[in-house]
Amino acid sequence: MDLLDEILRRLEQMYTMYLQSGDMQILNSHVTLHSRTEFEDFEVPEQKRLLFRLWLAPADGPALPESWRPFFRSVTAGTVCGGILGQQHDECCCAFEARQAADLGMRVGV
Repeated sequence: MDLLDEILRRLEQMYTMYLQSGDMQILNSHVTLHSRTEFEDFEVPEQKRLLFRLWLAPADGPALPESWRPFFRSVTAGTVCGGILGQQHDECCCAFEARQAADLGMRVGV
C-alpha cells in the first residue's frame, strides 16, 4: 500500500482540477481512484460550500461485492442502492430514492 500511495502521489500521475460554482464532476468510483484536497469554508452560511452527491445505479449495472453491503445497503444489480448515506440522510432522501426507483422501473435497495 505504501508503494501504491507513493506512485499515486507523483505529479505526473495526477489530474488536478478546480471546480467553480455551477461545475459538475462525474466519476465512476468503481474504476477511478480519486480524492479531494482540504478546503477552508466560509463562516457566512450563505457562502458555505454546497455539495450534492448522487449515486447512480443503472438498471443494467453489475451486482456489487457482498462485502460492500454495509456501505451501499443493496448489492443487487438493478436496485437504487443510495451509496454511502452520510449524516443528513433523512425521510426526504428516502422519498427521492423511491421516486427515482419508480421512474426507472427499479427497486430501492435495503
